[in-house]
Amino acid sequence: MSKASNAKETWVAFDLIGTFGLITGAFSIDEHPMYIYAVDGSYIEPQEVEAVVLTNGDRYSVMVKLDKPGDFTMRMASLTMPQMFTGFATLSYRDPKGPSPPSKPSVGYINDIGANTTADVRFFSQAAMKAFPPAPIAQTADQTVKVAMRVAGQSYNWALNETIYPMGLDNDTPLLFDPQPERHNNVTITTKNGTWVDVIFQAVAFPMPPHPIHKHGNKMYLLGQGDGLFKWDSVAEAAKEIPSSFNFVDPPRRDGFTTPAALQGPSWMAIRYHVDNPG
Repeated sequence: MSKASNAKETWVAFDLIGTFGLITGAFSIDEHPMYIYAVDGSYIEPQEVEAVVLTNGDRYSVMVKLDKPGDFTMRMASLTMPQMFTGFATLSYRDPKGPSPPSKPSVGYINDIGANTTADVRFFSQAAMKAFPPAPIAQTADQTVKVAMRVAGQSYNWALNETIYPMGLDNDTPLLFDPQPERHNNVTITTKNGTWVDVIFQAVAFPMPPHPIHKHGNKMYLLGQGDGLFKWDSVAEAAKEIPSSFNFVDPPRRDGFTTPAALQGPSWMAIRYHVDNPG
């Protein structure tokens, strides 16, 4: 936590990090709106919100104006049905030149299950986030890779298309040490430096929870998502049929996205990234 102040205003900065694995949570600070100014370590045009939802690996940088001395509850509530729990902390500050604030409970923006307490509570909108400064994106891709996420026998085994990466690391060499870049097995994706690549993630079996997708080495853009199977050969082909499902002007840019849940049927998510960090 750090503070920046002048003669009139005092602000505090927080970094929010989703360090959990199987849950999704909502965070807020009672009676204090947050200005989210960076996501996954990159600046965005600030969004003023009362709450933000965090998934596995998410990172948000926020500024909070300290303008009403007192004790205020900070809430982190699980949104995942198997584990409904809430954690609390306290934001406490005083005006050294003013009287002691009254001791009273603070009023929350969210409740114990992460739902908004009033209709005017604003949650952070990933769809509305804009990179600052603007980050240009290619309008077409040089390569398209489609992967189908499915359960592979046990609840902890997942597969991309038909390939299951072995979980028994005692007997198998991790890809980190044996990348085999020419092995087209759906686990290794081979690309060329300087190109733009589209990856289509499809949840082909249902029900299926959201999957956190993380890209090491550079950022990626969320072009669009939807229900059903991705029946097209490319994003360009899909955009001709369902243009409202895509954003090629200023799509969200970060290193991690969460796929839409497949509750009633399959779902898909399309991301695009520029290959500029060989490795």
